Amino acid sequence: MNILNVVALLSLVTLILATKPTLQASERMKSGQWEVSVTDNGRTATSTHCDTPEQVKTANGRSEEVRASLEKSASSLHCTLQDFKMESATISYTYACP
Repeated sequence: MNILNVVALLSLVTLILATKPTLQASERMKSGQWEVSVTDNGRTATSTHCDTPEQVKTANGRSEEVRASLEKSASSLHCTLQDFKMESATISYTYACP
């Protein structure tokens, strides 16, 4: 995985978490130190970052809101959102990029 892909994906995570917040009782994500693993072409890169309470609000929104935020972020990278799945405390998705 080249460094540009890692930087782009980490920027994407930040964009997703910083979009308009939605209040909801369930909490999938808490603020604090996070470890993120990204797999590209069979290789996995892991990094850590800190998210504020404001940044995690989108991840705690309804499925439709989380999906819309991910689609917007994907579009800004000229990618498309695929395989979106939200179950309990887990959000998983794939971006297809040119």
